[in-house]
Amino acid sequence: MGMSFEDALGYFIVFMMFILVFVPMLGDAILIAQVGADPLVAYFLAFLIPLVLVVMVVGWFRRASGGQPVGEW
Repeated sequence: MGMSFEDALGYFIVFMMFILVFVPMLGDAILIAQVGADPLVAYFLAFLIPLVLVVMVVGWFRRASGGQPVGEW
């Protein structure tokens, strides 16, 4: 059982808003936090945005393949 077109379009719009609005804001906050942080914390913060993006993409494909119902996290 796949995802309907409306659900796919909705997830696509939310994902694009996340990339275009939230990721730059998060990137600025992380950059400011890295200035005064220890090297280990700065290293962890550098991987935070790619980790969040990977989680979003994996969630998208789980829903598109029918592995998890739409609307459930």
